[in-house]
Amino acid sequence: MENLRILKLNKKYILLYFLFLPLFIFSYILPENYDSEYIVDQFCSDFDINIFNNFVKNENFAMISGGCYNVEQLSIKSILKLKIPLFKSLDFELKNIYYDDFEFHSKIFEYGLTYWFKDFFGLGFLANPTFYKKDSDLTFHLDFIGFNTKNSISFTLENFDNNYSHKNWNEEILPYPRIYENNPYILTLFSGGNIKEVEFLTLYRKKFFTRENHYTYDEFLDSFIYNFTIDTSYDYLYSQIFYTKEKGKDFLSTGFRLTLLDLKNSFLDFNDTTEEKDSRIKLSYSLSYKNGVNWFDLFYEKGYRMVEDIFEKNTDLFFIGYTFSKGILNISGGESISNLKRDNIDSTSYSSFQTRFILSLKLKLGDNSYLIARKGFETDYRDIQKGGKFFFYDKGYVQFYSNFDPFIKRE
Repeated sequence: MENLRILKLNKKYILLYFLFLPLFIFSYILPENYDSEYIVDQFCSDFDINIFNNFVKNENFAMISGGCYNVEQLSIKSILKLKIPLFKSLDFELKNIYYDDFEFHSKIFEYGLTYWFKDFFGLGFLANPTFYKKDSDLTFHLDFIGFNTKNSISFTLENFDNNYSHKNWNEEILPYPRIYENNPYILTLFSGGNIKEVEFLTLYRKKFFTRENHYTYDEFLDSFIYNFTIDTSYDYLYSQIFYTKEKGKDFLSTGFRLTLLDLKNSFLDFNDTTEEKDSRIKLSYSLSYKNGVNWFDLFYEKGYRMVEDIFEKNTDLFFIGYTFSKGILNISGGESISNLKRDNIDSTSYSSFQTRFILSLKLKLGDNSYLIARKGFETDYRDIQKGGKFFFYDKGYVQFYSNFDPFIKRE
């Protein structure tokens, strides 16, 4: 019996050894020409994948993440979604999404009403009014529920200004007026649900071809002069499928995520036409396993991006972590490793590694709420040399999650 106990203890030490081995191996990589730092720093600030998957299927929730990327930039990500029953068949809906990171800067605040027919078919609208009408949006959506799925089709009139922006032109607010030849609109399809322990979610957005003419104001002529034209369209697809199994204190979750983006822009003026195509694909796999007080996480993401045949970029992100859970408090640590390879049209190649050690403290505030503190520590030798004085100040994040469905959701 004693030998068996020693063997179990040795297995735990062996596992921890291999868990933190990358911390020492990748701490002394050589300097290179191109840096993948933003990939791993963005991962440090991401939402907890298990909580995220659980919350996005709810109708009323809040998820907030904020902290420091570095001495110059903050990471702010927040999602608030409410669907409040007003009457027997009428819901008030509100969505507030604020996302600010290295590449994307989105701010959406919209609200509206949904009327339900027979409890499985809904028709509603969402308005995103702004002080300047040129930035306002109006969305009409059709919802239907059945066979363990929630589905939605929506149609959005984007920048709903009816071409009046040039009439109330103000140089301090709008440096150049724009006139749409066709108003931009977006089609969105959403479907999510589950088949026993398998959960799935798919979101598809398509912005159809939009042409807008931009003008500059000539003080000498006291009139507007044509400057250039922009054509825009994009297709976006996000899909995930997860298998989750809980048995007592044991927990298993594994699944895949797929993200596709195809963006097309054209800039036309008197002299030339410039086209830009930006195609991206990301595929990720995650595995979480909890056995008693021990929790193990594994995550891998592969990304590819091509921009107008000028360069292509391949990215890899790997994370392995261990969590000790006791009561309402979880303590976890893990190593994240990123790699970026870029090939230019002139056959010039750049490649780099980057590493972070992520320490997290998760406090369960109740059955439906969590508070998490995350800290990313530099484990890349060159970064420690260059930015050692900021070691304890950057890459720290506080996250809050709360699910309001048990209190608000319509029965």
